[in-house]
Amino acid sequence: MVSNLVNIVSADFFGIRFSEFASRMIVPDLFSLLASIVVLYLYFRKSIPKKYNLDDLQKPVEAIKDKKMFRLSGIVLFILVLGYFIGYFIGYFIGEFFDIPVSIIAGIIAILFLGIARKSPAVHTKKC
Repeated sequence: MVSNLVNIVSADFFGIRFSEFASRMIVPDLFSLLASIVVLYLYFRKSIPKKYNLDDLQKPVEAIKDKKMFRLSGIVLFILVLGYFIGYFIGYFIGEFFDIPVSIIAGIIAILFLGIARKSPAVHTKKC
């Protein structure tokens, strides 16, 4: 179960599986996301610039400290964003089918990424 502690404990107590929880939470999640975006936009709309000067930005070559880690991070970010939608089927639903807790799936991915990050001079894993 991926959620706050009350939902995790409740789902465990009542035997609610991930697929059942996800099917019930998709609509509230979408409304929550939309409400958050609207409120943040209304609050910060005056401070959001209409245009910005591209000359103020560093060149990508200067900003990227570790190209290998940058590429890997981009791939992982793409998988995570895509996985938010598709990952339910790949990780969570399959994990549910084999009775593998979501924490194990997420933990394995985190440990793999941490191991890769340790080899990067730009990432200080002990500080993280």
